[in-house]
Amino acid sequence: MDWIKKGNIFNDHWAQLPVVDVLNEAYRVYYSTRIDGKSNPMYVDFDKNTMEIVNKCEKPILPLGDIGMFDFYGVMPTDIITVDDGWCSGAKFMYYIGWSLRKDIPYHNKLGLAISYDDGKSWDKYSKGPVFNSSLHEPGFIGTAKILKNEKNFTMFYLSCRDWVKGNNGKLEPIYDIKTAQSNNLLDWDPTNETAINLE
Repeated sequence: MDWIKKGNIFNDHWAQLPVVDVLNEAYRVYYSTRIDGKSNPMYVDFDKNTMEIVNKCEKPILPLGDIGMFDFYGVMPTDIITVDDGWCSGAKFMYYIGWSLRKDIPYHNKLGLAISYDDGKSWDKYSKGPVFNSSLHEPGFIGTAKILKNEKNFTMFYLSCRDWVKGNNGKLEPIYDIKTAQSNNLLDWDPTNETAINLE
């Protein structure tokens, strides 16, 4: 199969971190835009044959968290899983990055979960708190994630912040590896402390 370069097919404010879900008639691309300086989740639908835009949501699909919560400063989609068995068969799980600000470092990220039972027409947060957070096994922050189903469970490949260093402009910047975590139910994640991709 040959690749065809299409150029810029969508241009919205920031339009960060696209995540694709395949619908019956379209590719739905979830992304993060900026509203009042905070990341908010949106989507746009593309025709499967022409890649023309056929639909676009008009407002964020999830609210920001309440003040003091892990996602008060931003909600950014990072992966979607369609569940094919168990207690929520047929539901879609959207994992998202929740943004919070701190005084010692510029920001801190954790992973939240939203669930749709109507094929992505509406979404609800699973909980007010994150489903994957920093811990004794994961002392930094947790960012962008991708989940794969195995024969027995699920493996998450995720951004693991190793440290903060000062850049050339004097501002703190994170450095990170890609690590793995395991889950049997897509809700409880156990970091393996194994690095999938090392920072060189």
